[in-house]
Parts: sequence; C-alpha cells; structure tokens
Amino acid sequence: MQNSNEQMVIHDYPAGNGKSAILVNGDSMSPLLIHGEIALIDKNAEYKNGDIVAAIFGDGTHTIKRYRKLKNELIELYPESKSYDSKIAPASDVGAIYKVVQSIRNY
Repeated sequence: MQNSNEQMVIHDYPAGNGKSAILVNGDSMSPLLIHGEIALIDKNAEYKNGDIVAAIFGDGTHTIKRYRKLKNELIELYPESKSYDSKIAPASDVGAIYKVVQSIRNY
C-alpha cells in the first residue's frame, strides 16, 4: 500500500479516451512493474480477477496491485512480490479501480 502522503499522479491523454498515465512508486509489483516506470490505465476497461489495477480508496490512499473479487462484497488487492501483504477490503471502501493496460520502462 502506498503511503497516504504520497500522490498518485494521473495524467490524462488528450481526446478524452479514458486512458491515463501514472507513475509507479514502490516495488510491490516487481518484476512486472518497476519503481519509476509509467503505468497506463484505461478508466473505461473492465477488469477481472488477476488483472493489475490502480485502486484509489475513499480515505485517499492508493495502490497498484492485482485484483480479486471475494465473497461478501470484499475485494483482495495482492502484490506480485511475496515481500508484501495483500489488502482485503470491502468494495465500498474503494472509490475507483482502473485497469492497468500497459507499462513504459525507461532504461
């Protein structure tokens, strides 16, 4: 989970196509997403279990993790790295979930 004092920087693409770019902060999704690279999200894309998503919680915290829908209106957001724990939360605690559709890595 990202710290609440960090900002999830979202840059919208022109033409209003629902795609945005966010900066990856941290290594919980390593090696798939690396700290400092850019993740492209599609605000209109449907997501399903196992997809990588950017989730923004009602309290302002945010994270990029894999998504899993659980029973009783709960969701699990789980990292790629085994060094981090999953977060299980009521779906109602999440203000927005966007599917990550691509990443851009600078070398």
